[in-house]
Amino acid sequence: MKETAGVAARKDFGWLVLGGSILCFIAGWVNAFSIIAAHATVTHVTGSTTNAGMAMVSGDGDYVLYAFGIWACFVVGGTIAGIIIMKDTFAMGRGYGHAFLLISALLLWASAWVIHAPKTHGWLFLCAMGMGIQNGVTTRYSGNVVRTTHMTGLSTDIGITIGHVLRCHPKPERWKLKMYCPMLLFFFLGAAAGRAAYTACGRTSLLFPTVFLFILGISYVYYLALTRKQPFHKILLKRISQEVLEPDSPSNFRKRLRSIQLPHLPHLPPMFTHSPTSNKAAKAKKGHRQSRSTGNLEHVFGEDDLHASGTNAHVV
Repeated sequence: MKETAGVAARKDFGWLVLGGSILCFIAGWVNAFSIIAAHATVTHVTGSTTNAGMAMVSGDGDYVLYAFGIWACFVVGGTIAGIIIMKDTFAMGRGYGHAFLLISALLLWASAWVIHAPKTHGWLFLCAMGMGIQNGVTTRYSGNVVRTTHMTGLSTDIGITIGHVLRCHPKPERWKLKMYCPMLLFFFLGAAAGRAAYTACGRTSLLFPTVFLFILGISYVYYLALTRKQPFHKILLKRISQEVLEPDSPSNFRKRLRSIQLPHLPHLPPMFTHSPTSNKAAKAKKGHRQSRSTGNLEHVFGEDDLHASGTNAHVV
């Protein structure tokens, strides 16, 4: 109980539960919409991968490419999330707001697509990319991965925690029940709301989660502006890699550069070294040789003849 109370009492625990529940609600809505409109899932790629394998055996190459496109867009979304947010541990102040705004832009594009061209399914790729970004904005909390677009992992963790409690585990992580159960419930409610909205509004119902994500992203950036006491537009327009959203990333990057140890190189022969000292010694040695050659020429030709001939006397 001490461990559970300690984790649940952290200041960021409530923020993570609230934000995770909202994201689960949005993911449930988008997934329900895609199932109703196109009989496909975009918040996870397990079903698409299974259908692609079966279609390949049956010789349906078009469906294989279609399912592969959904998978590829989901992976691209995860890649974008990895570029925006380099750390997977949850902390208020990172670039979550920019990721939410990018997802809302993709869903807005998908909404316009499905409204004006409902017979084409290209909008599914945009939704899959957006959900890939959302799922990639994953976070570690107390050593556990928290995802918001599919409930398989959350359900597994809920079952494991219940099993530990029933088995009288010495340190059951009951905080997982406080976090994962609301997220699972909100995913269920999001799917129900998506179905009800599609019945009432049709294809325009995809605009609702788009607006929710836009409000969530703007609210997060506004929260950063208040806490950091900086203008809203500066935080909104600054890049993710700058110190506004990742205050410790530049310093950590410099520390990593300093900690890099180059491999030990063997000692090179003197002919390959180019130090300033060796260059000066070489110039001095060359000058000494020229003076010796000049002296020899003076001894042979005489000093007056040498000065009269000018620079031609240096030719050997």
